[in-house]
Amino acid sequence: MPIETGMTGIVGPNGCGKSNVVEALRWAMGETSAKRMRGAEMDDVIFGGSTSRPARNIAEVTLSLDNSDRGAPARFNEADVLEISRRIERGAGSQYRVNGNDVRARDIQLLFADLASGAHSTAMVSQGRVGALIGAKPSERRALLEEAAGITGLHSRRHEVELRLKAAESNLERLDDVISALNNQSRGLQRQARQAQRYRKIAEKILEKEAILLHLRWREASNAKESSVAKLTSIEQLVSERTQAAASAARRRANAQQALPKLRNTAVRAAAELQRFTLALKELDNEESRISEASAEISRRLEQIEGDLARENDLAKEAAETIARLETERSNLESNKVEEARAIEAAQSALLGAREALMTKETKLAKVTTEITAAEAKKTTITARANELAERGLRLKARVRQIDSEREKLKGKISADRRLAEAERNVANFESQLSTARENLTKAEEERLQAEKQENSVRVKAAEKQAAKNEIAAEIKALIGILGEPDSDLFPPLIDALEVTTGFETALATALGEELTAPIDEAAERHWASLGPLPDKAALPANTRPLSDFVKGPPALDRRLSSIGVVSSDINGTTLRKQLRPGQWLVSKTGEFWRWDGFTVAAGVPSAAATRLSQRNRLEALNGSLKTADTNLQTAETAHKMSIKVLAAASSNENKSRQMVELSIGQLDGARDIRSSLLSESSSAASRLAALEEASAESKNDLAQIQKLEVEVADALDAASTPLQLKSSIDKLHETVTDHKNLESECQIKYNRLETQYQLRRERVTANEKELSSWRERTLEATERLNELLERQKDIQNQAQTLSGRPSEIARKRQDLLELSRSSEESQSTASDELTKGEMEQTDADR
Repeated sequence: MPIETGMTGIVGPNGCGKSNVVEALRWAMGETSAKRMRGAEMDDVIFGGSTSRPARNIAEVTLSLDNSDRGAPARFNEADVLEISRRIERGAGSQYRVNGNDVRARDIQLLFADLASGAHSTAMVSQGRVGALIGAKPSERRALLEEAAGITGLHSRRHEVELRLKAAESNLERLDDVISALNNQSRGLQRQARQAQRYRKIAEKILEKEAILLHLRWREASNAKESSVAKLTSIEQLVSERTQAAASAARRRANAQQALPKLRNTAVRAAAELQRFTLALKELDNEESRISEASAEISRRLEQIEGDLARENDLAKEAAETIARLETERSNLESNKVEEARAIEAAQSALLGAREALMTKETKLAKVTTEITAAEAKKTTITARANELAERGLRLKARVRQIDSEREKLKGKISADRRLAEAERNVANFESQLSTARENLTKAEEERLQAEKQENSVRVKAAEKQAAKNEIAAEIKALIGILGEPDSDLFPPLIDALEVTTGFETALATALGEELTAPIDEAAERHWASLGPLPDKAALPANTRPLSDFVKGPPALDRRLSSIGVVSSDINGTTLRKQLRPGQWLVSKTGEFWRWDGFTVAAGVPSAAATRLSQRNRLEALNGSLKTADTNLQTAETAHKMSIKVLAAASSNENKSRQMVELSIGQLDGARDIRSSLLSESSSAASRLAALEEASAESKNDLAQIQKLEVEVADALDAASTPLQLKSSIDKLHETVTDHKNLESECQIKYNRLETQYQLRRERVTANEKELSSWRERTLEATERLNELLERQKDIQNQAQTLSGRPSEIARKRQDLLELSRSSEESQSTASDELTKGEMEQTDADR
């Protein structure tokens, strides 16, 4: 296969690093997916170490590009060679450089996209990529063609620019929202400022009223103080009298308190002595109870000891009887020992004789069995060979029948197969269908191009309408910025509340001038106040009209506007100014001004108020134009949407036609494949028929040879037969061996039984000795416990004798304590009466 210029292949054995080289190129071209790099994260491209080499913390790939033809983007087109490097540090991310200068990953991706290459480019063909390209969808093939045409970078840049435009539009929308919110806040703050000014005025009045209120409260407090001083003097006299009475009561209380401690001590000592006697009586009662309980416990323990003595005597008697029985059993076991040894020796001799006889007969049986087995094995081999030959004959006969049947079927199939002609017709039909589909696709493409031209034309018109609307909106916004929003000032000026007939702006501005900037809010320091019409208003000169006919405004301006006359020319004004009454003016549309006191202003004098009024009229006219432009824009946008729908329908029709062409191509390819398959199948059937003829001849030859071998094997089978004498002798030997085995088993059972009895006797002798030792120890322990119980019985009887004299002694002590307790109760009662008397005297003193 020729390798043309511009193609580079990476070949080598498995594991040599081919994939690593390709992935290094893709990584340096801006690959961002760790999964495509066969890793879980991008740090996995760094060398992780081996048994002989340590791990690394960085990885770097550098690509050198020849730029002698200056085909790189403008920012990288200064050098003849471009060195593009990507470096990654573990945990720190990647860094891109071009000729040593840091760049973004996006710049690297765009650079390679402009060169019809990149990390995901089809220019790098890896394993399985060719098959994927062959089976790719039309959209995927389109990407391949765009890459070959070198416009992939343009698509990337277009996508990036669209994202930036969307972000800018979003920021503009947010800015409009912010400006609207700020305007709302500004109007709210202006209202709050007006409220604050009113609040300051009201606060000053409140302070004045509070000062008056505080003065009145001070007067009331002074009067209350004088009355309180008089009350305080009378109360101090009363306190002095009560203090003297309290001093005499305190002396009496002190005397009573001096006598109380002695009385309390006496009462306490009497109560303590009474309590001591009471406790002593309780202790005697408790001791009497303890003595009764101890006597009962001693009686119970004596009964228990008598029971234990009887039980220990019974145990000693039982131990003596058991020892006598065990000694008798041991003497019997010793007398049977000699007889058991003789029986075991006789059984062992009989067992050895039976085993020797059995071995002799088994040896003879094995020899005869070997002879018979050899004869049977030879016969079995010949029989297996005969069966094998019979099976092979059957298989060959079946194969001959199968081959003949298949051969007949192939002959009929070859003569009657019409699928090839049908496949030829299908190919012709699909070719005709493909031609029609391509004509429809050409027509659909022309319709789509026409729809695109129409959509572009309508879009341009809509853009022009949008530009016109934007121009009007911009002028309106500028005028609003100059004039200010309604209520934009703390106190809106009068000029914003006026409606002036077009052409009379200059006349109004000349007549009022700076007075137009004064507000109508009376809270302002400089303002217009509504006073109503003049009671005796003087008429204006003839041939003049009041300015109020051309200006509409608040009632506060009625007096002023009705006193200003509008003349049609300069001559009329100069002539009529002598007829003016005090407070009257004359103005012309050109701006000339005549006042009743002779003050005159010529036409053409600049005026800010006139400019503001003309700007306000322009703003109203622009608002009407904006509505018209908005209507025109909506009409253009509707037409644009309709053209977009027509274009979408044409594009959809084109896609359907293209899909129909692709479907026809696929069907034609399928029909051609079927035709090729049928042609191949026909040639294969002819070859198969020849092969079957040859196989049939070979099978019939093999079948004749097998029939010949079957005759030879049957003769050999008749010659190989087992002698009858050997069969009869082996049966007798089997019976003899069985008898000897039964005899040997009986001897073994007898010997095992005697051996078991001998072991049981030995174990019983050992157990008898252990039981004798145990019972003798238990007899000694029972004797020791009897002696211990007798001693305990004697001690308890002595304790019972000691406790028998305690009740009379306790009765005598109780009688003495009762007499002392009665005398102590009398003393305690007397001391309590004296103490109560002293406490009552102290209570009277406290009162």
